Amino acid sequence: MKEPQPLSTSALARALHKTVRQMFAELAVLGWIRRDGEQWQLTAKGEFEEGAYRESSRFGRYIVWPASVLEHRALVQTRNQFISATVMGRELQLSAQTVNRLLAERGWIRPDAKGWRLTDTGKAQGALQREDERTGIPYVVWTPDICAHPVLMRSMALITSASDSGPATLIQTLDGHHCASQVCSRICNWLYLAGVAHAVDVWLPVEEAVRCDLYLPEIQLFIDDWTVDSGASTLASRINRQSLCERHQLNLLQVDDEAVGQLDEWLSRELRKRGLDI
Repeated sequence: MKEPQPLSTSALARALHKTVRQMFAELAVLGWIRRDGEQWQLTAKGEFEEGAYRESSRFGRYIVWPASVLEHRALVQTRNQFISATVMGRELQLSAQTVNRLLAERGWIRPDAKGWRLTDTGKAQGALQREDERTGIPYVVWTPDICAHPVLMRSMALITSASDSGPATLIQTLDGHHCASQVCSRICNWLYLAGVAHAVDVWLPVEEAVRCDLYLPEIQLFIDDWTVDSGASTLASRINRQSLCERHQLNLLQVDDEAVGQLDEWLSRELRKRGLDI
């Protein structure tokens, strides 16, 4: 019986019904190949999987794989496939840097040593920590279904929104944000003048579609205004946000009337407690 011919990476992609780019990205994530300038090189893992080089007068040197890899569990089982921020960016039409910043803003990764480190909340999404074999720079890979995660989709909707202006009933702050209350606008202005990165009216990173007044991405802290009393519905919403934050182990700082009376000192003290040098 004639032995099956080795497959180029392009042929492997076609056989597995994947794009060539996706195939190279998955093999790199698996650690079978690595990029060296403009060329792909086999790693020790790739050689273990019987990858080899071929020479072509037309294409130069390229990598081939034994037909047996078509049955390899890491390639054919979706749950074992992982994608990088670069691959996610192609899917979402964003740069890899923007994707990583979005994931960090959600608290799923954090910047470290020119790369990115996985957080506990990121691990809960099924992500894995990796390091570049040559540079040691850390990065994170994700299951393909992360691109359709409701939390990420809500962030995407905000990025791609055609309008960035708030309703006339909202209070505009020094940095162009629009806040729903005087207290929220005061805190927003304080953070802006103190040089603290922050966002206003932010979705909590949970399945439920619930917003919080402010968010400080550097220390992954949500801030909620508990001073305005607009009836039972407002109180119920506050309690629901508090419950969600406790359930998902999200950091929440609640601002009450006593805190507003000494906002500058109170905010400085509370943020320093959480590791932010003001």
